[in-house]
Amino acid sequence: YFVEKSPYMEHLHKFVSEEEISTYSGFAVTFLANIKNIHGLHTMRIVGCTCLRQSIWRKCVSLALFLCYYLQPSQRQCNVNGIVVQALNNVEVKVIISYDIICQWGIHFWDHMAEFPDDTCLKITLEAIDMCVPKFHLWAHKPHCYAHFSFNYVSDAGQTHREMSKENWADSNKAMA
Repeated sequence: YFVEKSPYMEHLHKFVSEEEISTYSGFAVTFLANIKNIHGLHTMRIVGCTCLRQSIWRKCVSLALFLCYYLQPSQRQCNVNGIVVQALNNVEVKVIISYDIICQWGIHFWDHMAEFPDDTCLKITLEAIDMCVPKFHLWAHKPHCYAHFSFNYVSDAGQTHREMSKENWADSNKAMA
């Protein structure tokens, strides 16, 4: 269930030196990750994808995704881009992407996707992707994010919190140790 290492690492080497600072979210997660004392650490976090409907780790399903790989010591958009491209590479149906800072990451989503080689280009269109912030994290965002990124206004999303990945991490922590 891990991404293919060599295309992922090639992608990271192109973008890893870019500094990404954002004050968009009340969490300021990117800013805080960049100022932590992380000298000597190879990784600080893992990105993972789960099926939003079934709440299980999946390699590739119609509604969501699973692939994970270690991040270098900050939350970089290039990490998530590489993982999303590999997860959605062969998907041709409607997808809901839920990400704590999607209001920042999603702005340039299609520009970033265009930077990938042709063999990894997404087959889905702009209309086939909805982007949302998980309900627990939405309150910390600015008010104009509430309607734009709320699951409450996305058709086929149902009434759920979409925090399954965090629930799955709680169960998976022992396996990751």
